[in-house]
Amino acid sequence: MARNTLSSRFCRVDIDEFDKNKSVEQEEAAAAAAEPGPDPREVDGLLRQGDRLRALQAALRNSPVNTKDQAVKERAQGVVLKVPTNFKSSETEQAVQSLDRNGVDLLMKHIYKGFEKPTEKSRAALLQWHERALAVGGIGSVIRVLTARKTV
Repeated sequence: MARNTLSSRFCRVDIDEFDKNKSVEQEEAAAAAAEPGPDPREVDGLLRQGDRLRALQAALRNSPVNTKDQAVKERAQGVVLKVPTNFKSSETEQAVQSLDRNGVDLLMKHIYKGFEKPTEKSRAALLQWHERALAVGGIGSVIRVLTARKTV
C-alpha cells in the first residue's frame, strides 16, 4: 500500500507536451494569444492599409496594464507610439473623439510614458496628441493618469 495517498505530484505533468500531433504553428499561436499587449502585426497591417483610426483602437485594445513584466510593457509602448506618429495633424482630433473615457485615459497614459523617452519623431506628435486628449478628456483625465497605480 502506498504511504502517501495525498500526494499531488502527478498533477504537475503537462501531458500536452508529449502529444506528437500538436504542430509548431499551434504552439506559436497559443503563445501569441497568451501574450498581453496589442498585436504588432495587426497594427502594422492597419497602418499599411491607411486605416489609422482602427490601428489606434487596435493598439489600445489589449494594453498590458495588469502585468508587471517591463519587457511586455515596453513592447506594447513601442506598438502604441507607432500610431500617433503616422496620423496627420488634421486627423488627430477626430481620432481622440472616437475614443471613450477609458480609451482617452489609456491614450494619455501612453503619451506620458512616451514623454519619458521621446524620440525626434515622436516628440512633436506626442505634444499634439496630448493637447487633443486634454481637450477631450479634460483635466480629470490627467489627474486619473497621474494618480493611477496601474501603469503602462
